[in-house]
Amino acid sequence: MASLFNDGNDITELEVQTYVLNILQQAGFPGEASVEANGINGSAGDLVTVSIESPYEFPVLTPLLGISPVNLTAATVARQE
Repeated sequence: MASLFNDGNDITELEVQTYVLNILQQAGFPGEASVEANGINGSAGDLVTVSIESPYEFPVLTPLLGISPVNLTAATVARQE
């Protein structure tokens, strides 16, 4: 991602969201996901956080036990260069 966005121009949260969602789709990620990006246009040394959240249903347990889907969350943190 750094190579796509490290051209000196500011980027938007929507550009990051679109990029991440495209990667998830290409990887065959099942279901919907929400993406949040914070600190993307900060100063050198500032933290940049990208978080992904998606509901997940266990293929056998969810219908068998009647449980609700769980939310899976992943995040990555880096520093601005």
